[in-house]
Amino acid sequence: MLNEHSHHCGEALYLCDKYCPRCGDTLEEARQLKGVLELHPKILDELKQSCPESTLFTGVLKSTYHYQRSSKGGLKYSYWWVILEAADGSTKQISLNAENSEFNDLKPGELLTILEPTQIQLQHELVANVSKNTVRNNDYAAAVIRHKDVGQRWTREKDYNTQNPGWAGPIAVSVFVAILLALVSGLMGLTGEAALFLGTFVGVVMAAPLHSKGQKQFQLESTRLEKINATLKELVEISKEQLGYHRLIRPNAQDDTFCHHCESRLHSHAYHCFHCGLSQQVQQENSVTLNGKDVESTDVEISKTETFAESASEMASEQQNCTSSKVHPLEAIKQTTPCKSAAQMRQAKLAEFSCNHQDTLVFSHVLGRNQQIESNAWCYMVQVVDREVTTQVTEKVDVYTVRTSSRLDVVSTYETHYDRSRDSRLESTIQVENNQGERFEQCLPESMLSSTDVGDYLLVGYSRLFGKKRNHTYAEYYYNISKGEWLMPESVVDYGKTCLCAKFLVALLLGITITAAYYSSQYLICASVFGAIMLTVLGLSLRNERRNLKAANQLIKPIMDTLYRVRDSKQQLLTFLLKLS
Repeated sequence: MLNEHSHHCGEALYLCDKYCPRCGDTLEEARQLKGVLELHPKILDELKQSCPESTLFTGVLKSTYHYQRSSKGGLKYSYWWVILEAADGSTKQISLNAENSEFNDLKPGELLTILEPTQIQLQHELVANVSKNTVRNNDYAAAVIRHKDVGQRWTREKDYNTQNPGWAGPIAVSVFVAILLALVSGLMGLTGEAALFLGTFVGVVMAAPLHSKGQKQFQLESTRLEKINATLKELVEISKEQLGYHRLIRPNAQDDTFCHHCESRLHSHAYHCFHCGLSQQVQQENSVTLNGKDVESTDVEISKTETFAESASEMASEQQNCTSSKVHPLEAIKQTTPCKSAAQMRQAKLAEFSCNHQDTLVFSHVLGRNQQIESNAWCYMVQVVDREVTTQVTEKVDVYTVRTSSRLDVVSTYETHYDRSRDSRLESTIQVENNQGERFEQCLPESMLSSTDVGDYLLVGYSRLFGKKRNHTYAEYYYNISKGEWLMPESVVDYGKTCLCAKFLVALLLGITITAAYYSSQYLICASVFGAIMLTVLGLSLRNERRNLKAANQLIKPIMDTLYRVRDSKQQLLTFLLKLS
């Protein structure tokens, strides 16, 4: 098991480590992740007495997607579509209840265990905008254990809750049967007393078996619920450490560097690469101070596992005027190749795809003076570092009364109607980090918020026109690079504004045409002149429209080129950024 061999030379080891990062020795110990059933093979034995098909699945959360389902009556419900990956590489795709606040802070990388006492299928249909290529089945998880870094939590939906039926149901059925039998008996010729006695006798006889049957079913369901809760209480005691998942991935640090041989990401204090085992030492000219005197050492290779005392004693033997003194371990003065940290490389890569272009947009008019509008277009690449999610449920019942008859000789009758409506909507805010390490809240369209996870990389582009009274800002595009999804909700190329002077001139020309036609009675000539003028204006407007479109495209060209550059090199870019995240 992984935690049985979790250290070597005092260094914590992780699942992917092949060599000790301190001494460079090959790690022979078998380190692997464990499943719940491997640790506790009999954990489901009790539950399977009530639920023979009960199953368990433990895996790392790979992605989340918020979506809706709708009943035939138009009532909407929200769910999380999640993909889990187990230790053996198998995956499970299933839906969770998004209206359960326990799942508001789900993040990729989290360890979940799905307990399915019985298979539950969602019956409501997917809403129109949900792709069946994304939500591929109707499976529903009613019991989930979240294995956190500190402690575990579990949640269970109400699908397995029970309610004691009592005597109300059997008595109601018995009374109905008794009345029905008494009526039938009376019609068949029995006296009233005999019919009533027969009906009552049959009703009483039926009540007891019905009650007994209901109690047996209630006991079975109660026993099942008790076993489900008992299993969940056992599962919640199993920690990430016991399963080995706490050492699944080596945590990243801001000052991480990369192996100069295999380019694996390393902590800055690593002496050897945990992936290829090569030493991260360099041969360079070093200057060591002993007893206040400088000792020069040229082409001396300082091992990352030898002590500073050993190096100093060798150099002191060559310099007779130097005496030995108390020295410190090499860890305190480790020599490394000057290079950028992972955080610096990541920020540099984000900056590479950020730009800010300023220009003067000339907007041409036919019947007015051309406008010169100060404008700029900018884009930036960021990474999602946090997400706050809530699902807001709005439910209401409208009651109204309708008169069904209105004849004068008949008393009016009324019917009362009840209309129930229900909506379940995602409300989410995301925090992103830019190339300067600054964090801020990024607005995204709702359709993109549903699939955006922590760790995703986004490219966002805007344009802005600066007016005298107010500015016009356009969200040119939102591109989730990690998911391969983008939206272009609006653009500066759609900007179109007819100046007040043009409106006045057209109105004046129309007025002159109508006046001339009225006084001269030359309606056809006046209409022809007006039509010719307007056709000329239309032709000039089309020409200017092309000019304005070209100018707008020229303004946003730098940020659109950045978008196409990112899109065309998405796989290589994500591979590179994955090492730096």
